[in-house]
Amino acid sequence: MESPLPGGKPKPGPLGLDSLIKEFYQKLFTDNQIHGVLDCACGTRRDLYLFHSLGCEAIGSDISDSMLAQARSNLLQCG
Repeated sequence: MESPLPGGKPKPGPLGLDSLIKEFYQKLFTDNQIHGVLDCACGTRRDLYLFHSLGCEAIGSDISDSMLAQARSNLLQCG
């Protein structure tokens, strides 16, 4: 799930879990008028991409410089 597919889309998760997660966050953000998200321990970017795709300003932080570097690279590949 960490590597994007050609065309900039993340790999799909198992058994439609990604669509359930997306629906959950979409409802949460809409119902609560959330427009920005700070993703602590963002890892290599999966949730940052999701939050951005839902229209939020998404900022990631991680204690690991190498994880942040990989997140930047992955996000650039996704567009």
